[in-house]
Amino acid sequence: MYKRFKHDTNGNGHGSSSSSSTTDDIRLHHVQMPHWQVGTKQILQGSDYALVEPTSKIESVPTQVEFELPTKKSILFGSMSKFRILGGFQKLDTTDNVWKNLAAGEAAKVLLAPFWFEMLIKEISVFHNNYKVATSSETRFIAPFLHAYLHTHMDPKVKATLCPQLGHPGYCVPAKNEKWTLASEGYKEYIKTAFADAEFAFEYVPLFLFPFFQGPNFMVNEEGIPRILHMPTLGRIQIRFTFHDSQDHIFNRIVNNTDKYRFAFTEFKMIVEQARFNPSMERSIQAVKKSLPYPGVTRLQLVEQVPNSSSAYKTRFQDIVMPESIFIFCLDKTVASGTYKFSGEKSPNIFRDHNIQSVELSFAGMRLSIHEPHLGMYREDEMDSKAYFDHRFIPPFGIFQNKELLTHAAVTEGSIATAFPHLYIPLVKGPDRQRIVPALDNGGSIMKKADLEIDFKFKASNSAENCIYCIYCCYTDVNMVYDNKNRVFYSPYLQYMN
Repeated sequence: MYKRFKHDTNGNGHGSSSSSSTTDDIRLHHVQMPHWQVGTKQILQGSDYALVEPTSKIESVPTQVEFELPTKKSILFGSMSKFRILGGFQKLDTTDNVWKNLAAGEAAKVLLAPFWFEMLIKEISVFHNNYKVATSSETRFIAPFLHAYLHTHMDPKVKATLCPQLGHPGYCVPAKNEKWTLASEGYKEYIKTAFADAEFAFEYVPLFLFPFFQGPNFMVNEEGIPRILHMPTLGRIQIRFTFHDSQDHIFNRIVNNTDKYRFAFTEFKMIVEQARFNPSMERSIQAVKKSLPYPGVTRLQLVEQVPNSSSAYKTRFQDIVMPESIFIFCLDKTVASGTYKFSGEKSPNIFRDHNIQSVELSFAGMRLSIHEPHLGMYREDEMDSKAYFDHRFIPPFGIFQNKELLTHAAVTEGSIATAFPHLYIPLVKGPDRQRIVPALDNGGSIMKKADLEIDFKFKASNSAENCIYCIYCCYTDVNMVYDNKNRVFYSPYLQYMN
């Protein structure tokens, strides 16, 4: 027998219930009337898409490419504001000295560097009215390796939005918890597009580059939706790509392969989505006088060349606010100087084995932990689960992780079984990012700037030889503020927020 259904007199279309009259049969419910016909009250009336050419003609192998954002309308940053590259991998035919597209058969003879496109780039710079805008403090050449890790492990929903085409270099990474070799599943899948005897296109949004990438999870949640720039009031904004002089370093040839390869650019454009507002909204934007904070990720970086065979080492971030997390990995020492060549790489790892046994952390001269095991003792069996839960619930740089790759075994002892050995230490508790307080403090230390000290202890084999140790401090809440009074952008953490 049907239960009696009482119509909702509030007009919301749902049956109200009481102790004597309830139903959960969807056929007895109604829906709300549509509310899209708001006419002149609609704030965003539509979008226009503009293709922006570089300021100078693109070369097959460019040394610099520069763009200027259009200034007549507000720009909506998101899935349709990005860079679009068209080109293809080629081999020099020595018979007639002509570059020709690579066919699939070349895949057995040469291995591409992971996330090869960023390996070609020396630096991406953003300028506002001729002043450089920075959201992080890091040296050149390190980021492509870190971004290879992040593109490998990011949640598939984030990656599908950030890397919509199969030719995107973000897919030129390990597909599973595997090493990076010619036999890697990820490589064999990627070259089906890259070595197809044809050009291919991909759309590129550089990770953490303001204003294109704001928030850690691109377009999949509120924090990952980039915010608007009202260009008519901001003035001139330029984006400059500076490339390495040669591309030879991204190709690792098999023994006796002396062929020359390159990626030849045919097109390099910028796409922007421009907003069409109603007149009252346009006027209100122009009238805004307060400072405007933008969500995003800030990275502070130390690069340390630890002396070979060291059993211990200490370093510090000076005069910073307590970060949300610390991420540590190891690379060949030639990376820091810009002379690293994947063409000579012998290791199947993308990060090098770092040989770290444990780390101890102190802030404002006070240790974060005084009992063992503590958060830096990740080689202890009892702490393997903590590493797993940290990656799952407080992921590195805030980017949701791919749950298929994020297994307990994959993060055991600092992910040494994968191509990305690393140490990850969150310093927050709870969703509001409250910081861990040093063990003998009452919380006062984290309310001000101080030194964050990192004390390494290495395994019996001591520190990794001929390597650099890359240490990142991360903040994922706000990475840029526009000061409307002085008409400048600034990073709150690079200014050292009080």
